[in-house]
Amino acid sequence: MTVSAPNGQMLRVAVPPRAPERQPPHDDLAWVPPLLVSAAATVLLLATSRHGWTDAQAALSFALIAAPCFAYADWRRTRRTQIPLFAVLAAAHMVFYCLSVFWTDILAVSASATATAVLGMATVGVAGLYIGMRAGASGVGTASLPDVSDDNRKWWLFRGIAACQVFVPFLPVGTGGDFRQLIAIVLYFIPLVAFLILWDATLRGKGTPADKALVAIFLSASVLAGLATGWLGGCVGTLVVASIAYVRVRRRLPAIPLAGIVLAMLFLQAGKSAFRERYWYGTEDAGAVAKAQFWIESSFARLTALGGQPGEAFHDSLDAPLLARSSLVRESATVYENTPSLVPYQYGASYQYLLVTLIPRFLWPGKPSVNDSNRFYQLSYGVTQAEDLDHVAIGAGLIPEAFMNFGWAGIPVVMCLAGVVLGLFERIFLGHRSGVFASAVGLAYVLQLLSLNGQAAAYFGGMIQIIGLTILIFLPGLCYKSPSARIQWRLRSEVS
Repeated sequence: MTVSAPNGQMLRVAVPPRAPERQPPHDDLAWVPPLLVSAAATVLLLATSRHGWTDAQAALSFALIAAPCFAYADWRRTRRTQIPLFAVLAAAHMVFYCLSVFWTDILAVSASATATAVLGMATVGVAGLYIGMRAGASGVGTASLPDVSDDNRKWWLFRGIAACQVFVPFLPVGTGGDFRQLIAIVLYFIPLVAFLILWDATLRGKGTPADKALVAIFLSASVLAGLATGWLGGCVGTLVVASIAYVRVRRRLPAIPLAGIVLAMLFLQAGKSAFRERYWYGTEDAGAVAKAQFWIESSFARLTALGGQPGEAFHDSLDAPLLARSSLVRESATVYENTPSLVPYQYGASYQYLLVTLIPRFLWPGKPSVNDSNRFYQLSYGVTQAEDLDHVAIGAGLIPEAFMNFGWAGIPVVMCLAGVVLGLFERIFLGHRSGVFASAVGLAYVLQLLSLNGQAAAYFGGMIQIIGLTILIFLPGLCYKSPSARIQWRLRSEVS
C-alpha cells in the first residue's frame, strides 16, 4: 500500500498479509481417547452395578457416558466457547440418570423395561439438547454487554458486594414471602458474580492482594453459609463454579480440587440427617459457627460408626442416598409407568407457567406460583399427599415433563428447544467475545442450569429476572469496551 509522507512524497509500505483464522488442529485419531475412556467407564459401571442389566441398557449407558467425554474432547480441540457447557450438562444428565440406575436400588421393584425406558429417555433428551445448543450457538449476531474497567482501581462496587458475603451466614433463615426470589438473587447470585470477577482477575495474575483476600473470604463464607443452613449444595456449589471458572482460564481440569469436592460431599452426607433432625425439624437453634461445627462432628461420628462395616453398608449409608438425592430416575420411571395409562398427556398445559414467571411478583402480587406446575405432578402421580404440598416441592425435570405432555415424541422436541435457548445463552455469556462481566454472569448461572430436577417454568422462568436485575445492580461499575479490548484482557493467561 502507499502512504503520504510529511513532505508530500508518496511512499510504498509493505503490509504483511492478514493471518488466516486459527483452525482447530486436524487429528484423525482424536476420537480414540474419548472412546477408550467411555468404554472403560461403561465397563466399570456395569461391573459394579447393584443389579443385573441388559444389552440395551449397556448400550444406552455407554451413549450417556460417551456424550460428555466426546463433547469435552471436542471442546479441548476447537475451543469454540470459554467453557464446555454441553459437556457439563451432559455429565450432569449422566449422573442424574445413568449412575442412579446402576448404583442405587431406586428401580429395584420395577420391571427391567422401565430401567431401559429411563435410560432411553435420557439418551434421547441429551441428543435433542446437543442439536438445539449447536443451532442456538450458530445463530447470526450477538449481544454486547457492558464490561468491567481495565483499571481495577475502579472495582469498588465488585469488591464491596463480594465483601458483603461475610454477613450471609449470620442472616436469619426465612422464606422471604412474596419477595423470596428477589432476596435469593440479591443474597446469593449477585455476590457470586462479583466473586467470579475477582476470581477471574486472580487466575489471570491481574488481581490485587485485596482481591485475593476477598476470594478466600468469599469461599470460606459460602461454605459456612451452606453448613449453617443444612444445604449440601450450598456448601460445594461455589466451589464447583470456581472450578469451572478455573477450567475457563487455565484450560485444564483441577483434578485434585474436584476430587476433594466429591469427598467433601460424601463426608457431609454422613451427618446431614442428624443436622436437619435437630435444626430443621426440631426446636433447637444456634449460631452459624455452632451449626457448622455440629454438622462436621456428626459426620465424623457417623463415619466412625461405619468404619467397621463392610463396603455394602457403607454404600447404603452414604453413596446411595447422595445419588438418590441427585437423581431423576424415580421421577422418570413414575411418569413413564403412569402416562397415559393413569394420567393423560397434558399437551403443553404445564408450560403455561413459563409465561407467568416472566412477570415480576411485585407487579403481580397474586400471580400463580411456579410450584403449581410441580404440584400437578406431585398430586396426579401420587408423589405427595395434598396436605403436604405447602411443605414439599418436587419437580419432575425437563425430560419427564416433556414425556408427561407429549410422550416419546415430546422429548427430542422440547429438549431441542431448550438447547436453542441454552445455545443463545452460551453465545452471549460464554463466547470468546464475551467480556469479564458477561462471563461471570454466565458462569454464575451454570449452577441454575445444573438443577435438572426443575420443570421448564422453574428452569427457565427466572432467567430474565435474574440476569436483568444483576445487570442493573452492576451497571454503575461497568463500561462499554470494544471486542478487541475484551479479548486483550485474556492474552496473559492464554500465553501462559
